[in-house]
Amino acid sequence: MQNTQYTGERCAHCGAAVAPGQNFCPVCGSFLKGTQIQQKKKSTKTVVIALAAAWGVVLLLIIGVWAAAAPSLASHVQDFFRSRADRYRYNHGSQSQQIEPGDAGDWFDNEQPPDETVYQKDETAFFGDFAFTLKDVRPGSDYGIKDDADEQTVVVLLEVENTGDENVYIEGSRLMAYSGGDFATYEDSDISSSIYARSEAVPLDEDERLKLTPGQTQVVLLQYQFDLDEGDPAQRELHYWDPTYAQNPRVIFSLAQ
Repeated sequence: MQNTQYTGERCAHCGAAVAPGQNFCPVCGSFLKGTQIQQKKKSTKTVVIALAAAWGVVLLLIIGVWAAAAPSLASHVQDFFRSRADRYRYNHGSQSQQIEPGDAGDWFDNEQPPDETVYQKDETAFFGDFAFTLKDVRPGSDYGIKDDADEQTVVVLLEVENTGDENVYIEGSRLMAYSGGDFATYEDSDISSSIYARSEAVPLDEDERLKLTPGQTQVVLLQYQFDLDEGDPAQRELHYWDPTYAQNPRVIFSLAQ
């Protein structure tokens, strides 16, 4: 008969001696204290693992949503900074420098003959794969827009045709209004209740671009706000420019009413 060796460890409940390595009391069946602690540690470890797994699932969901939204977000961010950069380059770059063909470097992909003509209403100007025709220039008051005493909103209807054989995009950031050299503020179109907004005209805001298929013609609606304290209403102009063209990268329309 094998004798059971006891080390002096006793059950905390009934006081019975417990053999080394035994996890429960042979008399009352209670788990020993060390075993209880071990069980608690195992339980805590299980909870930690479960929480970590849950956070991992949440993180994967966040990554999935971000991956799905990233292209659209990146496009908006790119358009935002591009429109600001375009405006800076227009004022400080190629327009005033009159870069000659062959000297433009990699930035300019094409050559566009200089054109200083100031086109009037119903006159058509050709630029690259675009044909532009100024259809109408109206004060915002004709559409119920109320301006401050020192401001005037002007609504422009510009017909754009894709004369090329590939899809092209007309960008709002490339259409800039001036009054004697001063920028007008590009306003988001807010005349949705007007007759033009209900017809074929499509509002084109500064941070937007419109796709045109080969041969497609579209009238776009542009809205600008001029400061009456600056510039001359008789010298108001609409400029379309494209920095990828050498020489004089613009077309000019008169907005004088």
